[in-house]
Amino acid sequence: MRALRVLCSAMLLAVVFADPAVAADPSAFPSSAQQITVTPKSATSATVNLALKPGAKLSADAERALGIPVGSGTGEVTANNLTLDFATLVKDQQRRDALAKRGALMPVFQGREFKGWRQIALVDSQAITAAVAAKTPIDIPIDALAGIPNTIDPSRELLITDLGVVEDPARTFDACKQTGTPMGAWTFGKLMTDIANGRDASDMVEKWLRNWLTEQTINGLKVANRPLVQDFALNTWKRTNGKLDLAQAPMRLLAIVNRIDLRRNRAPAIGEAGEGRFVFGVMNPANCAGLPLFTVILEYGVPKAGCTDVHAWAEQWHALGALKPGTPPFNTALQQITDTFARANASPAKPNGSALNQMRTNELELGTPWELREFRIDPQTHVFVESTVAQTPDLRLNANPSVRLLTDYINANQAALLDGSYLVPLKFPATAPQMPMLGGSAPSEFTYWHAIPPPNSNDARRALSLGTCSGCHGRETNAFFTHIFPREAKAPSELSRFLTGDPGTLRLPGTVTVSDPVDNSPHVYGDLLNRQAQLDAILGASCSGLGVVQQAIGSPLNMVH
Repeated sequence: MRALRVLCSAMLLAVVFADPAVAADPSAFPSSAQQITVTPKSATSATVNLALKPGAKLSADAERALGIPVGSGTGEVTANNLTLDFATLVKDQQRRDALAKRGALMPVFQGREFKGWRQIALVDSQAITAAVAAKTPIDIPIDALAGIPNTIDPSRELLITDLGVVEDPARTFDACKQTGTPMGAWTFGKLMTDIANGRDASDMVEKWLRNWLTEQTINGLKVANRPLVQDFALNTWKRTNGKLDLAQAPMRLLAIVNRIDLRRNRAPAIGEAGEGRFVFGVMNPANCAGLPLFTVILEYGVPKAGCTDVHAWAEQWHALGALKPGTPPFNTALQQITDTFARANASPAKPNGSALNQMRTNELELGTPWELREFRIDPQTHVFVESTVAQTPDLRLNANPSVRLLTDYINANQAALLDGSYLVPLKFPATAPQMPMLGGSAPSEFTYWHAIPPPNSNDARRALSLGTCSGCHGRETNAFFTHIFPREAKAPSELSRFLTGDPGTLRLPGTVTVSDPVDNSPHVYGDLLNRQAQLDAILGASCSGLGVVQQAIGSPLNMVH
């Protein structure tokens, strides 16, 4: 038993730390557990002991998946009779070993910040076989659950901008060029029709646009109207019998996005398989030569749950990596994926039966400054209503010396901000007198969030700022307000360096260094690199191996972007 544990521990220590900070938290797999011990009972079952981190608690879904009583998932957790096929575990570890021998490495991220590379952790397959025969414990390095990004092609499996897809003549339509198929599967009009699910989709879209015409009150806060929506959209969108013609929706598809990395997110609540997204650029049919600074993102919760279904969902996306974008096999397979979350009645328990979580807008066309808004389907009226912007405080609290609410919030929630478990509340503090905290919109003038007086921890400040709509699309990442830019016809969208890195491309992403706007310290980001590792982590842990454990203890990326 000691020999097995020494072997596993040696593999955990065989690490390349590119940043001293990585050594402080040796896990490349964000996890609520700090130790995993597996004791074989047979070739297909085991007792699994989990030592959770201080303060960590498993979700009820995780407890049920492990077969332990709901509410018991704290401290030391034991799953006494977990199905675990050790032959499958051996294959998963042999895959890791083969990648390690090819020189592949694992990236280490703390939240969204890249901390360095390290060697691939694994458990020796012969040691597993010997432990099964002797029924002796095996210590599993947490890093043995981490993902290896170079197995994933992000341009085919994560963020698809290929013109053969976004200008697919059978599935998309360009109202300015009058090319493609009106109401094709990936058109805004078809997606809105499915969201309406038998109700009047044209009226639903018109009511959505009219939100900008009048001042809104959200969370007790006034959100100013932006009346230019009348001339920009309502007066230029083609109509039939007085109604907006959804077949002529002036929306150009920019990207189809796999956000499986957001699985189990709590801000907002996202299911076990993350989100699927469509990103559109809004056009002005009265001026097709222009390129409006206006994007719309439809963000759907994926109606999948449980290790088997989530793993199969990851496999569906990964299978695209072997196909060429724009070809019939690729686009057909991709539509099978998008139909899962975008079809009518994909989630019968949600408003309108739609899997849509929210629709977000990001624009400079309707007024100044840049502004991001969020809309959700109202379960009573069945139309879009404007809501608070997730994880983003009201801008009037930013750097406001007369209101120290932001300082107090950061100081009171420092630990949660630093470990990524925080949620920005509707109001703060929890007891009277309270003030509105979440904003009704997110105006941005290359914004970052800072408090007066300064909070105790600038790292906590940065965590809050990076998680906001305006900070993530502004100074905190050096993004020029959008991460997926509006595009001309026959030209793919450009992407922010926060996504691709610099140097880096969509297909071969890297990292980019951004200076902290408060103390000028360097911070490294590489969001597509992180998403590659997240997808591979699921693929590399089969459900009959350690997949159930991995999904139970994995810590979510508590971000909205």
